[in-house]
Amino acid sequence: RELIAEYLRKHRSDYEPFIDTDYDAYCEKLAKENVWGGQIELQVCAKILQRSIEIIQGTGGEPIKIDCPSSISESPIVITYHRYLYANGEHYNSTIKMKIIIHWGRVLGLFIAILVGCIAIICFKLFNKSDPFHAQDVGQCNMYEAQRIIDNLCELYSLGQVSGSHCSSLCNINATLTLAQCLSLSQSKIVLLMSTNSSSYVVLKSTRRSFDYDSRDLLFQETIVSIPSALLRFYDIINSTLERHMGIQVENLKNEDLIRRLFRHDYIENPSILLEKFEEVKVNYNDYYEHNLALSLTTELNTLFSLITQHEFLLSHYYRSKLELMPKIIGWCGHVYLTEHLTPLNHPMIEEQLYSDAWIPKAWLTNRLLQLVDSFDNELHAPLQLCDLQLSNFGISESGSVKLLDVDMAYFDRLIPLDPTIKCRRHSDCSFFDCSGYCDKRKRRCHVNRRINNNLQVLCAKVLTKLLKPDTIPSRLHDVLLSYVKQCTSPPGRYKGSSELKVGASPRLLRVMQVMLIGELRSANITSYLF
Repeated sequence: RELIAEYLRKHRSDYEPFIDTDYDAYCEKLAKENVWGGQIELQVCAKILQRSIEIIQGTGGEPIKIDCPSSISESPIVITYHRYLYANGEHYNSTIKMKIIIHWGRVLGLFIAILVGCIAIICFKLFNKSDPFHAQDVGQCNMYEAQRIIDNLCELYSLGQVSGSHCSSLCNINATLTLAQCLSLSQSKIVLLMSTNSSSYVVLKSTRRSFDYDSRDLLFQETIVSIPSALLRFYDIINSTLERHMGIQVENLKNEDLIRRLFRHDYIENPSILLEKFEEVKVNYNDYYEHNLALSLTTELNTLFSLITQHEFLLSHYYRSKLELMPKIIGWCGHVYLTEHLTPLNHPMIEEQLYSDAWIPKAWLTNRLLQLVDSFDNELHAPLQLCDLQLSNFGISESGSVKLLDVDMAYFDRLIPLDPTIKCRRHSDCSFFDCSGYCDKRKRRCHVNRRINNNLQVLCAKVLTKLLKPDTIPSRLHDVLLSYVKQCTSPPGRYKGSSELKVGASPRLLRVMQVMLIGELRSANITSYLF
């Protein structure tokens, strides 16, 4: 870790554009144990160790290869990729060996422990049948740790150091939000299921465990002195964050219009400052200073800063009017935010219907997924690339909307986080999970901002080929629909004449498949959701 952090410091100009937070603080944190590292860190690791790295995915297929041109060995370092499918996206790489050493003297004790564990699980399920989430594995989650995260946040709230629309709901004596289940808990992601006093559920999320008072979550280390100056700094942060995370340049919008775009429908503690015209604020507060107001505004700006620098929050909240695409953000407190609860499509109750012989549930879900992919391609300011597209990353709301459940691996065109300095040998060296890249083999450089395949092709290859089993499709559609799925999975064209790289699937295929499926649903009088 220390070597990687030092390498990143020495090659700052190459890597700083791809780091969302303060670069020096990022490098300092990376050197510590249990801090999340990603694709960039693995690429640096390969260079330092002078060994290529291969990541084996549990879903099968070719391993993800991180090449090292100066490799001292033909044998790569092999690591395994793990993902908790039941949760909202916790994933990590592991170097743990799979070799099992059997100590026969412990076998009897292990057998007894397993037997006792099975009895305990059976008893738990018998006494918790009324819980709609009892079938979901909670994985490496610790309820004590999860509650401590909430308690620490509430302590900051009691000290006036964080703010938000739902702090009182989380922290007051008569709190209306209580911890129901830990779904995912790591250094890089928190996902907690919260129950409400109306017997429904919401999800609490963040990319970090605590509100970082060292540097990461603080825009202002000290209480602000000049309100207009503080606002101008916040405007600059919003502009740079939108450009870095979403590729949006907002020169045509006034600063106050930008804040209104993000927060006008939310609970804001200082609306007369944050949501009003800047010129009026400058006139009213240029020579005015009141300590309590300055404290309140400092806390609120630090809170909003900690939220908009989280990729998933920013993307979902900026496009909150697109309710059918991503989970609705309900509110926040400090660095955590609350979203509507979605049931993952790999939930056992849903999978039971999807993998039965019944045709209509498959037709309904396939149509919804095609609609969703079409919307991500055409309804936002730029196509949104889903670089980790699998059934478990989609969820269904109480109203029956199928939405993207996990947004942290979704990037707009030209913002997919590939290392610009990497020397490639194969096209796979330039890929980022499901987003296929292109290697200019003459220059041995990746075309960093170019994705070769598209969302539709990956949806067909990874989801529809498994969902639409030949023996479950009606004979009237069988040959034609399977032909379309095959064309979608493996388009006939090749990128720049490459024998390896397929071009993206044609939008025409999406349209014709939708026409067929909508006709099926109308014939069956299906007007609402099925799960």
